[in-house]
Amino acid sequence: MKTVSDCIGIREYLLRRGLQPHRETATHGMFLSPLREERTPSFSVRYDKGLWYDFGLGEGGTLLQLVMRIEGCGMAEAIRHLRKEAANEVLFQPLPTASPREDSPLRILSVGEIRHPALIGYLRERGIEPDFIPARYVAEGVVEGLLALGPVAGVKMLLPRAAKAREVLPDELRKAGAQVDVIAAYETVPAAARKDEVLAAMQNGTLDCVTFGSSSTVENFLSLIPADELRAHPEVKLAAIGPVTAKTLADNGLPCHIQPEAYTIPALVEALKAHYSPQR
Repeated sequence: MKTVSDCIGIREYLLRRGLQPHRETATHGMFLSPLREERTPSFSVRYDKGLWYDFGLGEGGTLLQLVMRIEGCGMAEAIRHLRKEAANEVLFQPLPTASPREDSPLRILSVGEIRHPALIGYLRERGIEPDFIPARYVAEGVVEGLLALGPVAGVKMLLPRAAKAREVLPDELRKAGAQVDVIAAYETVPAAARKDEVLAAMQNGTLDCVTFGSSSTVENFLSLIPADELRAHPEVKLAAIGPVTAKTLADNGLPCHIQPEAYTIPALVEALKAHYSPQR
């Protein structure tokens, strides 16, 4: 009869949640904590013993205890969750650890940490792993990090990005001597279908907060809902994913009430939870 620990290993459980080890050996790995936001990995996992320890929280335990913490459930529900994961194991293919780029001069840069499980799986199945992730998830952070690694003069760089974006990254890299080609990979456009619904929610007091994930979302929102309308409803809080987006709000005469320390969607969600927490 299989025990709970036989259902799925702790490493596999974390991988399925989109968490990748930042450093690892055959028996040990260091991850970003799944229990809180952090930028330096301090979540230690012993693969051989099925144990974890979060140095930031000063807590640790078994895989079952980790599931209980993450899912916010009791032991019985956590066991059912793990057995369900085991039943779906046939659908889960371990991601390759070796990259076909090992002998290639091509290097891949990620402006931010990739955390979505589907995207992680898509990239790793194709042998794509970022060689560099900046400490700050803004263009200035990318430039600082790249230049700190060494000279970029003569280096050919391809920059897929939004059709509308700041020119800081390509301009600064070109000043440093890099050959940068920019291509528009996607475009953000206003979604006008629910404009009247948003206006009605603001006017009847059922809208608490508007979140912005980029400067273009600010501009697109204001193309539909004028800044004066937002200023007329100071009870509606404005949340920005980072300082660049917050500056776009400020440039339009609007405050930023909520902004996370890390410039990611998960961090923004945590900042919103903290802002609206009953204990606040």
